[in-house]
Amino acid sequence: MRALPWISEAQDVQPELEVEITLIQTPESRLQPGSSVAFSLSAVSERLHRHWQCARYCDCNLRVDASQVQIGAHQVVLSRNPHLSSNISEIIYVPAGVSDEGLREVLRAHYLEDEVESWRNRAADKVLQELRAKLSRQEWDLLEVVFGPLQIENWRSLSDTLRDDASYCDCRLQLGDGSALFAHRSMLASADGSEYISSALSWPRAEEDTKLPVDLQMPPDFSAEALRALLDLRYGRARPDTESLLECAHFADFLGWSDATKTIHQQLLEVLQRKSNIDPDSALAVFVYCADSFVAASLPQKLRELAYSCALRWFVAASDEAKRGIPVQARARLHLLSKIRNRFGHICEDIQDYLHACGDDLLEWETSLGPNAPNSARIALDNQWEHWNAMVTELGRMDGASNTSEAWRSRLLERRCAARQTVRA
Repeated sequence: MRALPWISEAQDVQPELEVEITLIQTPESRLQPGSSVAFSLSAVSERLHRHWQCARYCDCNLRVDASQVQIGAHQVVLSRNPHLSSNISEIIYVPAGVSDEGLREVLRAHYLEDEVESWRNRAADKVLQELRAKLSRQEWDLLEVVFGPLQIENWRSLSDTLRDDASYCDCRLQLGDGSALFAHRSMLASADGSEYISSALSWPRAEEDTKLPVDLQMPPDFSAEALRALLDLRYGRARPDTESLLECAHFADFLGWSDATKTIHQQLLEVLQRKSNIDPDSALAVFVYCADSFVAASLPQKLRELAYSCALRWFVAASDEAKRGIPVQARARLHLLSKIRNRFGHICEDIQDYLHACGDDLLEWETSLGPNAPNSARIALDNQWEHWNAMVTELGRMDGASNTSEAWRSRLLERRCAARQTVRA
């Protein structure tokens, strides 16, 4: 039969492939392509670096006295440098004798942080070593007048800096309960500007004051706990607690934070496969989410398969009292899935797709029965059609689409009659 892939038992989850990031050189830089940083950057570093390359959300400018060129930067990133942490202003003047390239590469080093062993920060160290080999001793000394000793082992991590320096937050996320959380636009928005936050920040405001945090209204059902968990994940601090994973998955998808969504989905898989024993409570929560949420299709197929399989096993064994404790829609779907499992031996994920495929299989069976087929085969086929019709009717009633399901049954009946006529002819 062709009726949908069966849901198998839990299998080992393959680890995500590590993607090595090679930094894109800024147009003004004279560094050769061969000297690009070959270390894999953290997600925080990569996002901030790309915003800096595009001069997006910068809140300070560095200006060389002998040049009209000024280079934008983010105060919160520069504050990781202890020499600058208490001495940052909107305009930082750099003494004459510093080249545009020298200034730009030192700034770039502030945005770099390794994904693994961030405390070593080999990416930033490599940039500074290559720069020092190219610059004169005089220019290097002038740079250290502005930035202090360029020793990256004294710099704080980007994640710690973003967490501790709340004074540089330039975005206020307003929640439906009246509370608000502060964050940095350069961390909330994606580098390509294609998701919700970027669109909201680009919307023209009649009375925009760049010195004040920008207010962004979050959806009314977005809880402070879930938003705080998503911000922690976005900032590279911690993964969400198990209890808030589904709400975080829902709003990560809404915000368009694909990296957060991928991490949450992986965490859900880990919960379902913990110690090779699927957690029924977690599986049931995922199933209820799939039954009630219009964005459930964003969940990976493997995750939905595990949740459906485990939730259905729980439903078959659960008492009537326990079944009444889950939402009506989810209970109805599990009841129908259990009927399909008991009758056809299949555990399916999408009931409608499954019944469509079953209808096609039954039509194929109808066509294969010749005029001399045994009566037992005809009875068996009629029984399967009877159960198929009952399942379609129940699905229509469950989804509130009885007319649609009736039209579907009528179309299949016409095709079945045509198939029988073909066989008889």
